[in-house]
Amino acid sequence: MGFNKVHIVGIGGISMSGIAKILLSKGFKVSGSDIQNNNQVELLKNLGADVYIGHKESNFKDVDVLVYTNAVDENNVELKKARRNGIKIYKRAQFIAELFKNKETIAVTGTHGKTTTTSMISSIFINSNLDPSIMLGGNLDIIDGNMKNGDGKYFITEADESDGSLTFFNPKHAVITNIELDHFNYYKSEEELIKKFKEFINKISKQGFLIIWGKVLEDYPQLEQGFTNYYTYGFYDEYFSAQNIKLDSNKSSFDLYINGEKADEITLNIPGKHNILNSLAAYAISHIVDMDKKDIKNGLFSYKGVKRRFEKKGEFNEAIIIDDYAHHPTEIITTIETACRIKTKKIYIVFQPHRYSRTANLMEEFSKSFDKADELILTDIYSASEKPIENVTSQKLYDLIKKRIKNKELNLKVRYMSDFRKIEGYLSQKLQPKDMLLTIGAGNVYEIGETLAGG
Repeated sequence: MGFNKVHIVGIGGISMSGIAKILLSKGFKVSGSDIQNNNQVELLKNLGADVYIGHKESNFKDVDVLVYTNAVDENNVELKKARRNGIKIYKRAQFIAELFKNKETIAVTGTHGKTTTTSMISSIFINSNLDPSIMLGGNLDIIDGNMKNGDGKYFITEADESDGSLTFFNPKHAVITNIELDHFNYYKSEEELIKKFKEFINKISKQGFLIIWGKVLEDYPQLEQGFTNYYTYGFYDEYFSAQNIKLDSNKSSFDLYINGEKADEITLNIPGKHNILNSLAAYAISHIVDMDKKDIKNGLFSYKGVKRRFEKKGEFNEAIIIDDYAHHPTEIITTIETACRIKTKKIYIVFQPHRYSRTANLMEEFSKSFDKADELILTDIYSASEKPIENVTSQKLYDLIKKRIKNKELNLKVRYMSDFRKIEGYLSQKLQPKDMLLTIGAGNVYEIGETLAGG
C-alpha cells in the first residue's frame, strides 16, 4: 500500500484503535498517542503498538503516514510536525477508505442507528460464511471488538455524517437510516446537511444500490434527484416493509413484505421498534447481494446487540441496570420507550449531555425527552473536546425541565448532581427490587452503572 509505519493521533478511541488493530494484523508497524490511558491503549500495547500518553513531537519518527481523528485540534504538535516533514496525512475515514479500497464497500450512514444497522449486516454476512472486513463505532461480541480484517470481498463500515467524512467512501452499496439535524459544531443549517448526504449518494457505484428509510425521502424528496438505484424500507408501503409487528421486553417479531408480497417471518432477539427498522435495512442490503433468505433470517435472529446500545450492565439490589449511548432527543425518547416495555416499578435515569453545541441547539428538545421516567438525574455536560459555551449548562437544562414538570403537572422528579460518586451513593439508597436504572449519554456516564453493578 506504499507505506510501512503508521502513526495514529488519538489511538485510544473506538474507531482509531480499530484501525490500529487492522494494521497490526496486516503486519504494519504502528505507533500512536492519546491524552489518556484506557483499555484499548493497553490492548494495543500488548499487540505490539508503541503508544504514548500525551501529544509530543518526540512521539514518532521515521513514519510514512499519520492518521488523526476529528477530535484532534488542527494545531496539534504531532500533526504540525507531520506537515513540516512532508509526511502523508489522512483523516480517519480517508484512511479507512484507502485501507479497503479493493473491497466492495457497504457503507451505512444516518443520524441514528448506524452502529446497530452495520452490526446486523455484519452478523448476517458472518453467519453466511462470507468473511467480511468490518469497521464499527461500537464493540460487537461476534467479532470480539469493533473491527474485523476478513478475507472475503466485502467491507462493511459506518460512514460518519457527524464531520462530513461519509463522502470519503466510494461504496458499492449504501444505507441511509435517517436524517436529522445534529452535530452543530459542523453543520450550520439543514441545507448543508442535505447537501452532504446528496454528495454521499452521488458516490455510490452505478452498479450498486441505496437502501433508504422511506420517511427520509418523504421529508427530503430532493435526495431522489438524479439517482434511481434505490429501495425504500419502513412500516407502510415501502419496498421492504414490516407488518404485524409484535414487541415485548426482550424480542421483536414481524412479517416481512417485499414489493407488497409477504416474504418471511422475522424474529429479533432485541427489543424496540427502532431495531425492526434497522433490521429491515440489514435484510434489504443482504437481499440485493443475492444472499440466501434462510441465511439472512438466521443472521438477524443470532444478533444479540452491540455494546452501549441498550446494554444490560447488571443489577443492584435486584434493580436492572441498562446503559445506552443515546445523545440526541430522538434517541433518548426511543430508548425510554423501549425501557417502558420492560415490567418495572420505577425508571431512574442518569443523563449526561454530550457536547455544548448540541445541548445549546437542542436544549428545548432535551427538556421534553424524559417525561415517561420516574426520576431523572442530570450531570455535567461531557465536552468531547469542545470549549464551554456561555450560559449552556446542565443547570439551565434542569431549570427548563423543572418548569415543564410544573406546567405539565408531570410525575417526573429531577435533580442535578455533578459528582459521579454522590450519584452512585444516592442511587444505592433509592434503587429497589424491580426498579430500572438507565445511564444515558455518549460520554463516560456508563461508569455509574458499572460501579453499582460491581463491574
